[in-house]
Amino acid sequence: DLVITDLVMPVLNGVLLIEHLANLDPSTRIIGISGKGQGQLQRAKEAGAVGVLRKPIDRIQILNEVDRVLALRERL
Repeated sequence: DLVITDLVMPVLNGVLLIEHLANLDPSTRIIGISGKGQGQLQRAKEAGAVGVLRKPIDRIQILNEVDRVLALRERL
C-alpha cells in the first residue's frame, strides 16, 4: 500500500524507482525523502510520488505524512 524511499541511494536512483513502481501499479502510494533540495522533491512528485519530505525529518512529520497518504487511498 505504501512505499517510502530515499531519492539518493548508492545504486538505484530514487526518482527512477518511483517511476518504475508507478508504472507497475499506479495505485501504489509513494513518499519520497531527500535532503538534496526542492528540485529533487519536485522530480519525485512528477515521477509519481504522492508525498515528499525534506530531511531532516522528525518522527511526527513522517507519521503525519504516512497518515495523509494512506487516507488518500481510502478516498479512491
